[in-house]
Amino acid sequence: MIINNIQVLRALAAVSVIFFHSLIGIRDYEFQSFTYFFDLGDFGVDIFFVISGFIMVFIKNKYKRNSINFIGQRLKRIVPLYWFFNFLILFLFLLFPSIFNTLQISFYHFFLSLFFLSQYIFLSYPIVTAGWTLEYEFFFYILFAIFINIKNDRLFYFTIFSIIIIFSFFGKINPIFIEFLFGMLIGIIYIYKNKLLKKILKNYCYYFIIFGFIILLISVFASLEIHRLIKYGFPSSLIVLGCIFAKQISNKYAILIGNASYSIYLAQGFFIPASLKFFKIFFYDFNVILIFTLLLIGSLLFGLFIYYFIDRNLNLLIKKLII
Repeated sequence: MIINNIQVLRALAAVSVIFFHSLIGIRDYEFQSFTYFFDLGDFGVDIFFVISGFIMVFIKNKYKRNSINFIGQRLKRIVPLYWFFNFLILFLFLLFPSIFNTLQISFYHFFLSLFFLSQYIFLSYPIVTAGWTLEYEFFFYILFAIFINIKNDRLFYFTIFSIIIIFSFFGKINPIFIEFLFGMLIGIIYIYKNKLLKKILKNYCYYFIIFGFIILLISVFASLEIHRLIKYGFPSSLIVLGCIFAKQISNKYAILIGNASYSIYLAQGFFIPASLKFFKIFFYDFNVILIFTLLLIGSLLFGLFIYYFIDRNLNLLIKKLII
């Protein structure tokens, strides 16, 4: 079962990430930047994290997987394309090291990047910079898999919540992990068999969505100096909660982008800096609005290309090899 609105939210999150990284790239490559809109789109990652928490509860409730099966399914989904970009960047680095401004790749760094450990051991971003979120995702998956065999659902959720909150409180992990818990709470509400509660949520779901977007916009344009968990995590949770109880959107283009959001997310981290370097060398005086527009459209198209011709084929290959 696919919840269309979740896919649409994934599409929104992917476009938001492209928007934000395009602004950062334009600034870092010293083009004229839209400083007033600099933070717009920064919340895309937070929406992804909340959705991940929700999806994990949804999967646990629907499929009843054990630890090995659960983590195996997660690995098959995220590893092939992530490794593809790791090896692509390594290949380009070995052939054309001069095209990279600051990146230095050692065997140690490359190994840790492949296995989602860069930030925990190397204390640095992985080689695929966008992979920093995947390292958090993978830690969450591991934690989920370790305790998924607990038959008592209340004890299972209590254990996950306790570990993440305690680790966050004592500074062992980034507090952004609590956004996964927000998503888990939404998932628990979604599978909870209480007709009255669900009726109330369906009646007021659009208020949650509107209120969530209002908070996001205020956070961006007012430049509020508050923790990301409150600034983006809380409103993202309201939006996700509202969307799962709202009327399902059937727009095929939005759903397509949502389906391809993982490919788009990784691809934009490659496409945006490569495009900006090209403009910097050959078209330094090119109109910055046009550059920004080309980054948005190009990132989406490149991500869709990766989805159709790389990601899906890699997943098919993995399934054939494993089965």
